[in-house]
Amino acid sequence: MKSTVYAFRNLDRMNVNQQVRERTLMPIKILQRHIEEVVLDCQILRYPKWMNTDRVMVAGDIKHAIKTGCFLAPDESRDPNSYMTAQDHAARVAWLIKVSDLEKVTITIAENKVVDGNHRLSACIYSKIKVINCVVILATPKVSVIAA
Repeated sequence: MKSTVYAFRNLDRMNVNQQVRERTLMPIKILQRHIEEVVLDCQILRYPKWMNTDRVMVAGDIKHAIKTGCFLAPDESRDPNSYMTAQDHAARVAWLIKVSDLEKVTITIAENKVVDGNHRLSACIYSKIKVINCVVILATPKVSVIAA
């Protein structure tokens, strides 16, 4: 399934046309993609590497978290860019494997980088899910027609 959607606040044909002229709309594509393609396009080796971590998470970290019952649920009060160890990331992935329907998760990709959903993607990779829902934010919008 492929479609292009434009994210904006007020659905008003005049406003939309003005935003198209000014190139201030954020065009996105909603796709179902094979995880192998996402991994290749985003240049991910095995599992995503987070910026603020001690090392790359590996499958053994996730396996250990599941085996020992170390599950880390999301915490809205935690800054998503704060430091977490690879074991903490694995515990977060293990929690997703335990409670989520991984066939229905969605990630967000911009400029061939996963900008939201690295833990979800990791859970799908570990669980050998074949297809994932993706919101792809287009970097250079080329808008020709808008139907409002």
